[in-house]
Amino acid sequence: MDIYLWFFFLGVFVSGQGLYDLKGKLLLMIFSNVGILIWAWINSTWELFAITILMMIAWITRFFKGDNKNA
Repeated sequence: MDIYLWFFFLGVFVSGQGLYDLKGKLLLMIFSNVGILIWAWINSTWELFAITILMMIAWITRFFKGDNKNA
């Protein structure tokens, strides 16, 4: 795996776990997920592509429903 993919995973982890009180959590989550999607598309890893889309939808709906006390 590329080092870029690990940085995208780290971005998703930090924004999703709520370890820090970041102002741009949603932005970090979206950019990290888009980076994973681009990497998965270029390298033809369709399982990672599908899982990333599903998790991105789940996290964004959680964010907009207001259930983001820890995220």
